[in-house]
Amino acid sequence: MIADYVIVGGGSAGAVLASRLSENSANRVVLLEAGADTPPDATPADIDDTFPSSSLNPEYFWPELQARRREGGRLHPYPQARIMGGGSSIMGMWALRGMPSDYRRWSEAVQKRVQSSGLWAASGREPLAN
Repeated sequence: MIADYVIVGGGSAGAVLASRLSENSANRVVLLEAGADTPPDATPADIDDTFPSSSLNPEYFWPELQARRREGGRLHPYPQARIMGGGSSIMGMWALRGMPSDYRRWSEAVQKRVQSSGLWAASGREPLAN
């Protein structure tokens, strides 16, 4: 098969991108995932459970992956999912919201660059804390 698009990684973003690209039947799309495929009719019990016990299953992670926090720093474990659905499959679809101070800093940085207000502010989603 000759592909028009090759997407590496079947996490949330990769799966959505592959789906959207394949809506056009003229596109030949290949989605590559290094981990096990988990088709909807055969989802492993530890992924299907409301409490993500899958986050403790080493079979769903790259073995011995490590990263440095800064150049020249020591190596630390760097858990990254290796399964269809990526981190969303093993985290129970939890959403980790940014802190209001994060949104404030992003807003200030964007405002300095584009001279506009509120582009990245949390307002409308959640009130900023003082």
